Amino acid sequence: MKASRSFAVSILMVVALAGCGTAAETLGGSTSAQPGSVSGQASAQNNAADVRFALRTITHHRQTLELASLMQEKENVSDEIRTLAIKIASIHEPETAQLEGMLRAWGELDSTAQSQRLHASGGHQLPGMVDDAEIDKLASLKGERSSRAFLELMIDHHRATIKVAEAEMADGSNAEAVALARTIAETQRQELDRMRRMLEGYR
Repeated sequence: MKASRSFAVSILMVVALAGCGTAAETLGGSTSAQPGSVSGQASAQNNAADVRFALRTITHHRQTLELASLMQEKENVSDEIRTLAIKIASIHEPETAQLEGMLRAWGELDSTAQSQRLHASGGHQLPGMVDDAEIDKLASLKGERSSRAFLELMIDHHRATIKVAEAEMADGSNAEAVALARTIAETQRQELDRMRRMLEGYR
């Protein structure tokens, strides 16, 4: 699996952002900021923890979107797994756009330096991230084995993202970033509980 695949997924994800709602809207709630837009709070004071939260969450979300896309394109995948992958994507896409908007408002989203910033935030060394070999393996699996592997990878991803969000809630100073972290933690806990129950059905 080449780096270009992740880059291509990121580009496709950005193109798709315009039609998506926020995570809270997907779950039946609402937020003050629209995907890709940034409220006055985002441009207010922020600290290093806010930037770290945004960069690390974007890194996690982009790979989650790649894995979800992979499962949507697979044959012989249950409707339950396909529906889960679609829902995950519908939540992660607008959150990624909102985080990028925050970084832009803070002067932290420079297209020429973005990859270096993401690398500095941990990149593929972040807990819960999947290496190319694991992605290739998931792509090669079929049927229930594929579904089980996807759930296991997503559970690890969600656990790690929750920890990133909790760190932001403890150390962040930007009101919108802290609020988004709280939403992400709540949403991911709900998804985590659902995926654990689903995984029991594949054992």
